[in-house]
This record gives sequence, structure tokens and C-alpha cells, in this order.
Amino acid sequence: MDVMMGSAMHMWVKLGKFSMDGVVGTGPNGAPNGKRWISLHDVVRHAYFGFERPVPESKEWERDFDDEVAWTPRRKRRTDLHMWEHQIAAVCKCMPAVATFQSGIIDMDCGTGKSFVGAELIRRSRAPAIVVTQHTFSVDQWTTHLKDFGLENIMTLKDARNWKPLCDSFPEALVVTYSALARTLGEMNQQRTSGGFEEVDNIILWMARVIPFGLLILDEVHVAAADHFGLACSLYSRAIIGLSGSLVREDDRLPLLKVNVGPVLYRHRAQRFVTYTVVKVHIPEAVANVLSTCKRREKDEHAVRTLNPFKLGALKSVVCDEALRDNRLVVFCDSAEAAPYLVEFLQGMDSRVCVGVMDGKTKQATRDEHVQRFRDTARATLVSTKVCDVAVDFPKDCTVVILHSSSGSRQQEVQRCGRGTRGDVTSAHIVHIVNEGTEEEGFVKRRLKHMNELYGDGFTLHERSSAQVEQPEYSIPLQRLLTSITTPAVVKEAAKKSRQITKRAHSLKQAVRKSWKKKTLPPTELNSEQS
Repeated sequence: MDVMMGSAMHMWVKLGKFSMDGVVGTGPNGAPNGKRWISLHDVVRHAYFGFERPVPESKEWERDFDDEVAWTPRRKRRTDLHMWEHQIAAVCKCMPAVATFQSGIIDMDCGTGKSFVGAELIRRSRAPAIVVTQHTFSVDQWTTHLKDFGLENIMTLKDARNWKPLCDSFPEALVVTYSALARTLGEMNQQRTSGGFEEVDNIILWMARVIPFGLLILDEVHVAAADHFGLACSLYSRAIIGLSGSLVREDDRLPLLKVNVGPVLYRHRAQRFVTYTVVKVHIPEAVANVLSTCKRREKDEHAVRTLNPFKLGALKSVVCDEALRDNRLVVFCDSAEAAPYLVEFLQGMDSRVCVGVMDGKTKQATRDEHVQRFRDTARATLVSTKVCDVAVDFPKDCTVVILHSSSGSRQQEVQRCGRGTRGDVTSAHIVHIVNEGTEEEGFVKRRLKHMNELYGDGFTLHERSSAQVEQPEYSIPLQRLLTSITTPAVVKEAAKKSRQITKRAHSLKQAVRKSWKKKTLPPTELNSEQS
């Protein structure tokens, strides 16, 4: 009972401390005057049904629709935005009749406008919606798209910290990441027995458990099959629409999406010609000896594999290829340790500008700056780890170079191929550079088999053996990497700095202790101690 009372009181504070007059308790007996205690459900019920909102008229999406009345969306999208035929077909599959939405999955190629389909569905629903996406970069993209489609009150969790459900209007769309949503719902479940919701976001609590909002849009829905992200499917929505550009997983959990979301409502494969070039390079004996001392599949091993001098020689041949001379290049590698060395290696090569590296540690403002500079600079080069696999719109003239892959993920291959096939692009060129005789060959073989199944006759594969790669002279990046991770002097210098910091901290502690002692000792004891 104490837990129930505590939960109700905390909820009362969150709801804005409005008057308790008229609330009828349905909780346990024992309240003053022979009444029942007011429970959490009583607070929510009274708050939602008994409190007058700032806009008293009923919402359009709460009314019953008359099929004989001409129906038009409430918001107007930008006049220069035109929906493609396959996008309209996807919208019609999700919305077979006026004000009728069907839960399911839209599987469309990367770059064919899945987010436009989601934004159009939200615009037509006339209801508050939640969009769940993979990371903060795509949160900004969705916010921009929704504004282009006429929505005004768009909210993120950062904007919703001070949101009051009974004082502020509901957002037309709430855009969050899977991780933030799972964290919030996890906190909610943990605090059901602790009697408080202090750390739970108001907007999530309200839209997840109190009101039935309109659409739940799950971007890159294949991610939602994981247990951690599957919590998103438990939100109190009227329909769930999943969007995916690579509806494939390496485990056997894809059927869970049919249970949690729904069947595949619409599929679209663009008529594209995808050309792959696989360059196999030799691993010299010196590099092989270094790899033998590294732990399997650890970050140091991935970095050494990436900076193999023969790989860098093959990368230079791609950068200087006359057929790709006017194209921008996106160089992917799964090693965050090797990425900075690649930026130095590529800077100025063939008069190109390398705008920088984007990895998990890159701040959002820096990411935006790099992407914008990459778009504005002709023949630019960008180095990226996995952070650019999804939700990044690169220019149409991009060639994707994958220097190192740490797995055989088919999903990742589709997404990286999609970085160079945005909009109405009809062809793409992807280059894989792999170490010969290693697991990388198996990874690439698995990936390309899936791409061949997707594009059929539009798929072309060219292979170059190690004999066709010139003898490289690019061992400096690898030498610098090995120096940073193996040289005893570096380790000794780091240990020396650590000891100096510890010594200074100890001296500061002693000085503070003496100063505190002087302030607290009586004058007689202080004089005797000084003497």
C-alpha cells in the first residue's frame, strides 16, 4: 500500500499539482472518513478524463470519420516535395482506407525514400506519433523530414524534459532512439515496485502507458528483433509501421518481427546496376609476425590488418583510378584505431581533400561539419567506421571503398552499398580490399552472395589478385601504429605521468589536511604544534 501511495503522489507531482477535488479513490480501504485511498490509476484516470486541456475542442484524430465526407490531411507538405510511385504504393498498403492503418513492415532499398513514407503516414494519420530510430544522427534527419511534411510540434527526449501532460499540448511527433527508449522503459519497469518515476521521461510514460497515440514508426526495424530494442513494440500505439532497407539478420530472430510488428506489407527493389571490385592483397611476413602476437579479433589485430602496406597500396590505386577521378570516396573500416592514420595517408593524395574521420567518439557537431564539407567539396574523401552505415545521405557521385570488414554481416553490406545509391541513382560502384588467405575472404564472399540475390542481373563482380597489386612503399602508418601499442618507452612514459599525477594529488591532499587542521585546532594547541 505504501508503494501504491508513493507512486500516486509522485505521479501527482509530475502532473502539475492540480486540485484533488472530484478524485474518487478505488484503492485499499482505510483512508480518512471511511473512504478508499487514491491509487496511481485514479490519478491517471482523473488526469486524462477530468482535466480540461488548453485546447478544449476535441482532436481531429479522436473524432469518428464519415466515409461520405471528402477527406484531406490536416497538414500540407512542401510544394516541391513529390512522392514517387513506389512511395505512394507503400503508403496505400499501410493505409488501405481512410483513417484505417494496418501494422506491418515496408522493405525498400536504401536511398528510395523510406523516411518520406513514414512522414507521409504520420501526416495523414492526424494523430500524435512516435518515431524510433537507430542513433542521434537519424533523429535530426527525421525531425527535418517531418517539418518538410508540414508537422510543427516535433519533440525529442531532450526537448521533452520539462513537458507537462496536463499543461502542454501533445507533440505531433516524438522522435527517439532505440537505446533511449529501451532505457526509459527499463527504468519504468524497475520503478514500478519502488514507488517513484523521478528518472522516467514524462512524455514516454504518458504515451507508452496512458493514451493510445497514433502510429509507431520503427526505422531500421530489423534492429527491433533484439530483446533490448524489442521493448519499443510494447508502446500503446494503434498501428506499428516498420521501415527497413536491409531486412536480414545473422541470427534466427527475424520471425519475431512478424509477431511484434506484422507481416511485410510492401517490398521495393530499385532497378540498379551494382558493380563490385574485390582486390585481394598479400600479407607480408613482417605483418604476419605481428598478427601472430595479437589476440584474435581484438582491436589491435583489426588495426594491423587494416594498415597492411599492400592494402594501402591498393587503396592508392583506387584513389588515383581515372575511372573514379571525379567521384567522391567514402572509405569504411571497422577499426577505430586505424582510422586516424588513414586520414593522414589520404590527405592530399591525387589532389583530393580528406575531410576527416567519423567514428563513435566524434561529436554530433563535428559529424555534421564533416558531412557538410564532404558534400560541398568536389572529389573529397571521408573515412568512417560503422557510424555511417545508416541514416547518412551522401552525394550521388560517391564510390564506397571498404578497406576492412570485421564480420560477414549482410545487413551491413546492404547499408554501406546504400550510402552510394541515394535517390534516383541507377548505378553504384563498391570496392572491397581484403587480405588474401584470411577470414576476410569468407566474409566478403558471404556478403556478395546476398547482394547477387538482391540485384540479380544488375550485379557485376570483378576480381583482382595480389599479383596485380604493385609493391607498396606505405609502411609508415603501420609502423606508427605499432610504435604506439608496443614500444616500451611509450608505456614507461605513460606510467611516469601516472606516478607524477598521483604524487601531485597526494601533496595536494596533505596541504589541504594541514590547512583544515589549522582552522579547527584551538589557539593553545595550534601554538604548541607550531612550536
